[in-house]
Amino acid sequence: MKAILLISLLLMMTGISMGYGIKCCRFRSSSPLIPLKSLKSIKISSTSKSLLMMNANTASESSPTTKTMLEKLEVLKRPAAVFAGTTSAWLLQQNWNLASPLVAAATVGFCSTPMSPLKAYQAPLYCGAFAGTTSIGIVTDPRIALGLACITSIMFETFERKKLFPGRGGRLGMCATLSSTILTLLNGRLNVPKELIAYFGNIFGQVAASPDALSIATNVMPGITNTVLPSFVIASFGAVLSTFMRRRGLGPVPSSAICGLLGTTYIRGSLGGLFYMGSFIGMSADANDSSQVDYRRQILAAILSTTFFLGLGQYILAGVGGKLGAAALLGVLSSSSLLRRAAIREKFVGTLNQYKNMPQGGL
Repeated sequence: MKAILLISLLLMMTGISMGYGIKCCRFRSSSPLIPLKSLKSIKISSTSKSLLMMNANTASESSPTTKTMLEKLEVLKRPAAVFAGTTSAWLLQQNWNLASPLVAAATVGFCSTPMSPLKAYQAPLYCGAFAGTTSIGIVTDPRIALGLACITSIMFETFERKKLFPGRGGRLGMCATLSSTILTLLNGRLNVPKELIAYFGNIFGQVAASPDALSIATNVMPGITNTVLPSFVIASFGAVLSTFMRRRGLGPVPSSAICGLLGTTYIRGSLGGLFYMGSFIGMSADANDSSQVDYRRQILAAILSTTFFLGLGQYILAGVGGKLGAAALLGVLSSSSLLRRAAIREKFVGTLNQYKNMPQGGL
């Protein structure tokens, strides 16, 4: 109950201060008490008139300073939203009876729906929520959570200013993954080279022992023969549903958050997480345009994302938040690359066929 109250207050204060405080400052700074033109029509003494004119001139002269302050406040809006999202998700998952990490991220994302005063800050809040899903075994106390929020805020600003992966689904998760990885490395709780050496050493050992691809996959990823097909189907369904809601006018963050709540509530387990991962693919900027992206492309991206996560994501960076989003981004980028290469090859083959069928006299 304390966590719920604290999160509600945090989100409310963030929404009020960022959504309305700046507008009030602008209104107050741009409207003097009495305009200069109206002083001529008011019958008052010359002394009073001069005092009023001095006050009006002082207010107009202080406007550059006010504008500078407002510009600084504008710069702090996104980092504050990331900060609020990270701490809110972390507080939610502190009590496992209240919310699991994925439920915490989906809940924070749903709080920024179009009906909320936080709707202008959906992306930074959602990115912070992904970072806040980092394992409580890594983020053990509030000081570490605040450090994670600061790192994520800086990383998000870097992504925005450098325009990294613009319009690609899963970029928020990638931002959160990088931030959580940096924190985990600073904590000394993660040894990426050691994890990679152990992972690929296991693969090479299985390849040397057995040339059968199915046996290798079964030994490296136990249970893959029972989970791989359902995983592909569930992730694809999440991508299709998220894309469908986007094309019905819902924003990228609310559509993904709704899928996350559905997946973690009714499907649960690892399959519920993969359903949530599929929804990140529908967050791509072009997903709501059926002329550019069809459902087959989204399914391909979901299959590739699931492959990345099952084959690599669940075995390295243990406890790091945002890995599902990072896998979704890799799937989106891979599918786009494959389709682009296929289109270039098809165009090239079509051009060759044109020249082959051209009459000899036309050369």
